[in-house]
Amino acid sequence: MMKNKGLTYALLIVVGLIWYNVFFRVKSNLLGEEEAFVPSPSNIQSIASIRRDTFALKASYRDPFSGTPVQAAPVAGPEMPVERLPPPPPRQEVWPQITYYGQVKKTGSKEPLAILNVDGMQFYLRHGESIFDNYVVNRIFRDSIEMSHGKKKKMIRKLH
Repeated sequence: MMKNKGLTYALLIVVGLIWYNVFFRVKSNLLGEEEAFVPSPSNIQSIASIRRDTFALKASYRDPFSGTPVQAAPVAGPEMPVERLPPPPPRQEVWPQITYYGQVKKTGSKEPLAILNVDGMQFYLRHGESIFDNYVVNRIFRDSIEMSHGKKKKMIRKLH
């Protein structure tokens, strides 16, 4: 046992140096120096108004298909007015897939609870409650419900 004492001390020093290195690396990562912000020069020049530069290319080559020389296109005069396209039709509101399973009424309660499946998620809603983007239950009947989203209303029939 005594002959390994020198080796033990040497290994303790090596382990101490390794932990010293690990400690300072962690410390420098956690408390590292923050880079100083260097403001950019504020003398940015404004861009002058851009003028349209028009030019015509001189086509001095022959057409590879017909073999005749290509004539330069005449320089266009004033620009033609751009045709205005009609505005796109209003976007149709896409309702989620809603399935009505029926209603449940608690004994002594006047207000039924509608059982709905909306895009694979099940909901239990009463009159006036809403889901997602304001899809509101307006009326609950035995065989259908009336829902609204904004100004649009939709009747959803019960699955049989």
